[in-house]
Order: sequence, then structure tokens, then C-alpha cells
Amino acid sequence: MLVVAASAASGAVAYKATDSLQPTDPAPASVTDAKPAGAEPKAEGDDGAAKPETKAEEPDNLVLNLQPGAFVQQGSKVTITFSADKLVKGGDAVEGIRAEDLVVYEDGEVASPSEGWRRFTSSFRGVRVNHRLLLDLSGSMATEKQLAALARAGNRYVEKVLGTKDSGDHFFAIDGFDGGPVVPIQTYTQDPEILKQALANPCGTTLCKDPSTNLFGALSREISSFEAELPEADAPISERAIVLFTDGVDQAGVASLKQTVKTNTETAVHVYTITVGAEADQERTATLGKTGNAPPNETGDITKAAEAIAERTPALAKHFYRFEYCTPKRGGKHELKLKVRHKVDDKLVLTGELSQPFELTNTRFDCDLPRPRL
Repeated sequence: MLVVAASAASGAVAYKATDSLQPTDPAPASVTDAKPAGAEPKAEGDDGAAKPETKAEEPDNLVLNLQPGAFVQQGSKVTITFSADKLVKGGDAVEGIRAEDLVVYEDGEVASPSEGWRRFTSSFRGVRVNHRLLLDLSGSMATEKQLAALARAGNRYVEKVLGTKDSGDHFFAIDGFDGGPVVPIQTYTQDPEILKQALANPCGTTLCKDPSTNLFGALSREISSFEAELPEADAPISERAIVLFTDGVDQAGVASLKQTVKTNTETAVHVYTITVGAEADQERTATLGKTGNAPPNETGDITKAAEAIAERTPALAKHFYRFEYCTPKRGGKHELKLKVRHKVDDKLVLTGELSQPFELTNTRFDCDLPRPRL
């Protein structure tokens, strides 16, 4: 089993204001997205006939996450920096949200652009993406054949991500586990040769000793460590994701599946899974991969699955947005709400919202945004 984890961080300085980006490409067909709740069946009348359909509201399938410490209030200006995920908290990163996709509410009413000046930023510089490769080196995976396959997949993941346009933003580390706790193997680096050497001999003197598999405990610990990971000084906004290569079998029982899923669901960590082995538990693997699951090809090769995930995780550096708003309100408590309706293609529309309470003490207008052209 192999786990690949990625985290993205975006700095609060040195950003470029834009009003649109190109929408992200559709996910590879080999990767299954997390699914929203199924649609309710049509209601029937007393005679058994279907009732006339009414136009239902669009479901909230876009999750907007306020970044830690990214709400700033200065005089009359309110600033919110957030990220956008598809379907679930920690779902696939959503690029391409534009200023025209937003509807702004203040205290429950649509805010007038003529009275509340605003600026929307959708392209940031100075973003750092931290990728972790977490290798399961227990008995079922620490065979010569499996280790070689995992090394190929891990190296291909690194090569694919470093081959993207913004390759300078990406850093990689390697951890490992067997039946015990997670053990660091390689600290963050951008050097593919160093990573290749670590992947070629991941066992070292500590791992590959315990034949048991601490899958749930290791995944839970990796999620928690991402939550506690301090951001870089020049990149205070953080994003994290895990891509898990696994057969879905836990033997150690350090943590339960229920506990692990709960930890997974409650955090914004992105979790992808790649199923390894012909006898793998596909259902359980998909359950752990709340963001998406990629099975191996018909020959059992997981390299293509790693490539598919590597096409998705670089978007973690590009799904940050900043909204600056000059409120016309004065003293007292208020609430700012952003509703987003983002059209990805002719068939898919993503909608979601984010609310932020704030309190004003100023009695005069005080905002440094330029007056809009109306």
C-alpha cells in the first residue's frame, strides 16, 4: 500500500487581481469522484400518479472553505480568502470561479455594487504545495514485486506533478508505516533524484519489520498531522490532500474504519485512494477516498492510476479566492454572505455559499478600494 499526500499553501502577499480563470478540465475517466446524496424519488398522489414536478433549488455541491486567519476587517473593508472544493469538504479543487459567479448578501439582502465596492482575486503568486508520499510497508506490500511497483508509481507521480506549469510551487516528502506508527523517511524536497533514492529503499532499518497493517491508524495520524502542520512564513494559507494507495485491509486495529471516516469527513484534507492488488477491498478503498478513487488497470499496474491523480492535485494551488468588500454599514453586528454559482460545462453547475459575521465600530466610511465604474 502506498499513500501520496499533498498540501497547498497560498501566501497572503504578492497576489494578482483577476476576474476569471479557465475552468478545470473534467476528471480522468479512471477516477471516480465522490458522489453527492442521491435524488429523491418522485412523489405520487393518492391515485398513484406522479405529482407535477416543481422546480427544485440547485443543490449545494460546491464547498467554500474560509482559510484559517484569512478573514480581515479594516475600517469599512471586509476581506475573505477562501478555497473551493467539489461535492464535499476536501473534495476536488475547483478552479475558474469568476467575479460574475458571486452574489453578495449583507444582513440577508442582496448588496448593491454602487454602495458596497468590491474586488475579487482569483490568481495568486507565491503558492507552495507540499506533497507527502506515505508508503505502507507491511507484510502484504513489502514484497520485492510490490515495492518495485510502488516505487514506479511514486516516481511517476512526482514526475507528473513537477512537469506542470507551476512546478516550482511543489515540494515532496516521504513517510512510511507497517503495523506500527508513521515513520518519516524523507523531508520535503524538490529534487526528484533524492526522492527516487528514498523510494528505491524505503524500508531502512525501521520499517518492513512488522507484518501487520496499521492502515486506519496511519491514515488518521496523517490527516491529524496535516491539520497541525504549521504553514511556511511566506505562505500562511494552507491546503492539504492525501492520495492513498491501498488494498483497503487493516490488521492492527489501532483505529476503526468508522473513526477514520469520521476524522476524514470532519476535516478539509483532500483524500484520494488508489486500489492496489487483485484481491483488494475496492469498496472500503473507495470509502476512504472521499475525494475520489482510482483503480489499477487490467494488468494491475498502478502507475496509470498515479498519473490520473497527479493530473488533479496540482489544482490545489489554484483554487484560492479573495473577496474584498467595502460595506456601507456603520456600527453594529452584521453578516456577509457569498453565494457562488459556477458553471463548469453545459451540464454541470456548482453552487455553494459562505457566511462571515463581523462587527463595525466606525462611524464614517473608511475603505481603500477604488470606486467602481458603473
